[in-house]
Amino acid sequence: MAKKKIKRKKKGLSPEIVHQNKILRNILLSVGIIILLILCFIIFFNSVGKFTYENIKFSTVKEGNLILYQTGVPVVYNGEHVPYNFYIRNDPRKLNEMVPFIGNLTLTKFMVINSSEQLACGGDSTIAIANMASLYGVIGAKVMKDENASCDELGRYTYLNIFPSNKTEIEQYGPSCYNFYVNNCEILKTTERYMVETFVKVGEITD
Repeated sequence: MAKKKIKRKKKGLSPEIVHQNKILRNILLSVGIIILLILCFIIFFNSVGKFTYENIKFSTVKEGNLILYQTGVPVVYNGEHVPYNFYIRNDPRKLNEMVPFIGNLTLTKFMVINSSEQLACGGDSTIAIANMASLYGVIGAKVMKDENASCDELGRYTYLNIFPSNKTEIEQYGPSCYNFYVNNCEILKTTERYMVETFVKVGEITD
């Protein structure tokens, strides 16, 4: 025996209210998507240009046509550690390959930097040595130039000898003595490689 289909009148919201609810749902969904996209953009914008190398945080900063890499060295000010900002021109992640460092970095209270006059390099030598002197001055070392100085076998001071070569690398040959070999005026790359190693060393000490 065939069952009779009983049509029951659905009780509920009117078509107009259902339509309005759909519109409201779509609006809220669209607003949610827009907010999510904005949050993703903010997160991406804040993270882009920031990276960590050997536990040291760096940020990329654009100054005109130059892209600089900024990091901070902790110094004591009013009894608290605050970052003292430094800017280098070369990506610290690439300096490891561009400038081999043969040896280990040691920190002392005194540093002698001697550089060949052949490395003027359009003013890059002045910038390179000034940056080195500034960094070591901030971390508490006295920096000087002494053409009569040489490697101290007791390691009482750091001795850096910078001169032109057919290769670019840093080589340790004493307790705290280093030859900076500079090819094709790559003096900024060489000194900044040493600076990055210093950032890492200082970070290890202050952790």
